[in-house]
Amino acid sequence: MDSLLFLILCLVSLFIANYAMGSPDFRIPLYSTKTPYFWGKDIDEFIREDEEIWVDYDNKECQIIHLNLILRHGSRSPTLSWIKKMTVLGNILKSNPEVIERFPFLNSWENPFPETQAGHLSDLGEDEHFSLGRRFGRRFSLLFTGDLENILYGVTYKQRTQASCASFYEGLTDTLDGESLKNVKPAINDKLLRFFDTCSKYIKSVENNKTAAPEHTSFKYGPEMQRIAQKIADKLGLKTLNSEEAQTIHHLCAFELAMFDKSDWCDMLEKEDLFIFEYLYDLKQYWNRGYGHSVNWGMSCPFNSNVFKQLNDVIYKARNGEDYNVADIQFAHAETIIPIFTAFGLFNDSVPLKADNYESQKERQFRTSKIVPMSASFGIGLYQCEASENTEEEVYVVRMFVNEKPIVIPACEQEICEYKQFMKYYDDLVNCNYAEICENNKLHDEL
Repeated sequence: MDSLLFLILCLVSLFIANYAMGSPDFRIPLYSTKTPYFWGKDIDEFIREDEEIWVDYDNKECQIIHLNLILRHGSRSPTLSWIKKMTVLGNILKSNPEVIERFPFLNSWENPFPETQAGHLSDLGEDEHFSLGRRFGRRFSLLFTGDLENILYGVTYKQRTQASCASFYEGLTDTLDGESLKNVKPAINDKLLRFFDTCSKYIKSVENNKTAAPEHTSFKYGPEMQRIAQKIADKLGLKTLNSEEAQTIHHLCAFELAMFDKSDWCDMLEKEDLFIFEYLYDLKQYWNRGYGHSVNWGMSCPFNSNVFKQLNDVIYKARNGEDYNVADIQFAHAETIIPIFTAFGLFNDSVPLKADNYESQKERQFRTSKIVPMSASFGIGLYQCEASENTEEEVYVVRMFVNEKPIVIPACEQEICEYKQFMKYYDDLVNCNYAEICENNKLHDEL
């Protein structure tokens, strides 16, 4: 009898602990671009030192001589518009006695996200980039060691990218030198990293065009989202809840859980709801940043052409025995990285994402929770292969890395691609014309 009572007490304690933690099983990579990096990665993964330094290509050993790396900023606070929506919804629900009876936490809930900190890097984001600095330092130790002064750093004007860069540098130097340094001085380069701000065609035809993403709009007000909104309304004891309010609850769950390790708002959701929300946000990113419109990826021209310019410069200097930059590490945004992914033909599903094909797209490649979570990264490694009797000069090959892992390169359908073939395949990116793509001269011409 005592053992049975003890078992019951243990089960009750476990239930209370789980409830108090705010649905810990919700810490999974399903929150689209709001997903913390290490919800989809093993932070304790064993990383062999210099594991990405050498590769074999055509029976030749090749060593990396340059890494071009762009990272998204780390986990951050919600943006101002979402913070305001959270406050408004919280106040509405707090004023309803029946809702308070069902979710007592609302009685004392206050928005934990100050408007003055909107969009700022969080402590979690700092930790993510410190860890990533250590991880990249370990994977490419031989490339970086002794050459820290030959690494370029770039950021945007946003605080979250600059703070991410500082944390990454601390982790990198901690791994390489055994001491976390804070003397990094990145260049602010919005021209390369925020190309979406100055692309007239994109701003007019996509960003400020409410009809640019009809599939997202249709899904937002479609049956899947209506069912979720009604389920949440039923839990709250309300007659109805609209899609925007359901999304606000989802955002509160995601951000509180990421930043505070618990969120009572998550109790208003069910795990299967997360897949629906994820697809809703994937539709938005697909049509507004990805394959939905050619200008989405075309506008990444400044960044892409600069990558090839740097790679060509490194090859020229390596052949002539001159010093070159061993890495270019930049920190930007999801709005930067998704167009770049798209320009290089990555994560391109054979069937476009639409409002009516959610079920058939459950195994889609374009899944932002996995490809562009907080602190996501995209790297191109340039490798110099040893010369052989049949070649007069060294052969150069490239590899692509997404979120630290090598991926298949569309240019050659394998993970290692000869640079000449790589550059030829992406000729449109090498020789792109940003002003022409974005029609930035059109207004001037008309005048």
